[in-house]
Amino acid sequence: MKNGRITAMILDDEISVRNGLLRHIRWKQLGIDSVETFESAERAAVYLENHAPDVIISDIRLPKMDGIQLMEYVREKGLRCRIIFISAYSDLEYYRKAIRLEAEAYIEKPIRPEQMEEAVRKAVEKVQKNREQEENAAFAADILNEYTDQMGERVFKNLVHGVWEERLMECMGGGKRQINKGDDFLCMIIKHKRLSDEPEKLKGLLEAYFGRTRRVYEGSRAGILACLFAFSRDEYYTKAFGDLERFLGDFKGRRFDAGSYFIAVSDRKRGYEEAPKLYAQAACQFQKFFFAGYGNLVRQEASGNRTVDPAAVPVKEFERALLEEEDSRALRMAEEIYLYLKGQTDSLPDQVKNIFFTLQIALLKESGMKGELPGGEPGTDYLWMRFGDFETIEECYGYLQENIRAYFQNKESFLSGNLKIDRIVRTVRSGFGNVNLSVRDIAEEVGLTPQYMMAVFKEKTGVTLGQFIRSTRLEHSRRLLETTESPLGAIAQASGYGDANYWTKAFRKEYGMTPSEYRKRRQG
Repeated sequence: MKNGRITAMILDDEISVRNGLLRHIRWKQLGIDSVETFESAERAAVYLENHAPDVIISDIRLPKMDGIQLMEYVREKGLRCRIIFISAYSDLEYYRKAIRLEAEAYIEKPIRPEQMEEAVRKAVEKVQKNREQEENAAFAADILNEYTDQMGERVFKNLVHGVWEERLMECMGGGKRQINKGDDFLCMIIKHKRLSDEPEKLKGLLEAYFGRTRRVYEGSRAGILACLFAFSRDEYYTKAFGDLERFLGDFKGRRFDAGSYFIAVSDRKRGYEEAPKLYAQAACQFQKFFFAGYGNLVRQEASGNRTVDPAAVPVKEFERALLEEEDSRALRMAEEIYLYLKGQTDSLPDQVKNIFFTLQIALLKESGMKGELPGGEPGTDYLWMRFGDFETIEECYGYLQENIRAYFQNKESFLSGNLKIDRIVRTVRSGFGNVNLSVRDIAEEVGLTPQYMMAVFKEKTGVTLGQFIRSTRLEHSRRLLETTESPLGAIAQASGYGDANYWTKAFRKEYGMTPSEYRKRRQG
């Protein structure tokens, strides 16, 4: 059974029988790749210690050990060989023993070639059928493991790309895993807060509401869980519709901890080829988390055009308020811009972040920082990183508000504080690859004492300097895993980790998986 080959063995103490079978049976045409012959059961038994022929043709009456005894030994070893007995005697007791050993045929001598070929053909067909069943079982086991361990990631990926992998679907089995081409589909994407127990709580919540509904999961990553529901029309109206509406109704009614989740739901459409559209719908709705935040639900709605019009954002008026040093007016303009942007829920979050980023840059320029830094762009690298970390529009607005107030309350402190932070950030981002980079090195570079530098950095950024160095190194290593084939040890070294094991532990703590697992998922 190795490498797809089918082998046979002939056991008979008469050389004329062995040679006659070798010459007159069309082994290749029947699917047999090789045939071994033996004149005694003892020699055959030695061969069977290390080999497992697919088909055994054996005489029954042999000196010392007979064919029946040898085949009993074969069955005791657990070999699933197909057995064809040959005999010069018509003996009822032999027939009974042959049946007990599940022999394929009992052929009396003299042997007619066409009779033997028919027996061999049937035996080969059974061997091939068993192999196919074993392959399917192994394939099904792999899929089942994948479904259990990765929540149907392969099926999910196929469906959201409009791919129907017939063999995969056949092996998915029944119940919640069964998916049919003509099913109705609906996609739901849920974001949860990054608390240690939140993924398990969410799984339990879904099981409680959708325990009767067929669904495919995409593994929870970075606080996001995508569900693709499948149901027949009958299932939808008898089970799924009620389950879905009860879940969404209880979410809106705050009957469970809805404040920990944001939910985006697509339409319901029929046919697996609609799955990509439904996933795209849910993904487009999901980006509205930036505007709505936790505790909110969005469903597919009629297409609108609530996108940002740059001409409607009064950046110049905001800059004039800063120039004329009118704090209340600057704060009012920032609020008007925020309220306008919050309503443009069809916009991309990065587009909105860029507007807040522009306002922040205007604030720093009016503070007199233009020209203080290379290129005349004050702290753009650090500032964009800050806005990039914000999940919601409220965070962007709150950060801008805080800086406006700080500017008007103490311009000197505001100016010097941001300059110091930018220098620290640039030092870290240029030197993180040095495994020996220390707080003292950074402090000397920016001209501050280590204690004062760490205090200022934590006050201005909300994170410790150590956390910032670690996140910078880990983010760099993550990008290398995605874009290069470099060995893991080399990536650890390039990211400032002299100990690859320590890097692996830090990476898993940050991203929930090891570097090798992350690379495999990104490439898969």
